[in-house]
Amino acid sequence: MKRHILLTGPPGIGKTTVVKKVCNLLNARNVSVKGFFTEEIRNSGKRIGFDIVTLDGQRGVLARLSQTESSRYRVGQYAVSVQSFETYALPVFLIQPNSGGILVLDEIGRMELLSEKFTQEVQKAFSNPVITILATIPIPKGRPIPLIDSLRKRPDTVLLEVDRNNRDGLVDQVFDMLTKT
Repeated sequence: MKRHILLTGPPGIGKTTVVKKVCNLLNARNVSVKGFFTEEIRNSGKRIGFDIVTLDGQRGVLARLSQTESSRYRVGQYAVSVQSFETYALPVFLIQPNSGGILVLDEIGRMELLSEKFTQEVQKAFSNPVITILATIPIPKGRPIPLIDSLRKRPDTVLLEVDRNNRDGLVDQVFDMLTKT
């Protein structure tokens, strides 16, 4: 049975928007949902970083542009705040045993996987039989990311590629997949 849904696609295609709209539909149906999404931070139209925003409204820094090479955790031009990310991301995994629910992880990518604790929690969550996961992952490009490759290949996972033509219709499709009984 396929119980996890992974959304993939190029940056800026609308993966997070699909996730937010699905979460709104789930909340309207009183479905138990925990998790987070990542949000671009812009200044004068220029992307300067990313925040992590939990579904219960907490917000923290994920990454910011960095002019120095001294940052311990970096992805491209961004310095990643692993400590801030963990403060907000790790509590979403505290789903009560046997209670089920949907766990939203937007996104599982290079920045987020700099946290070993997050990586471990993702692996445990995907293996937990009472949790259903809706997550976004990057499209394969450059050096493979082993955890993401393994998630793509799981037999209990559906991989959906978001594009300009299907992103609006995916909201209802993903909602239906998550709420089928």
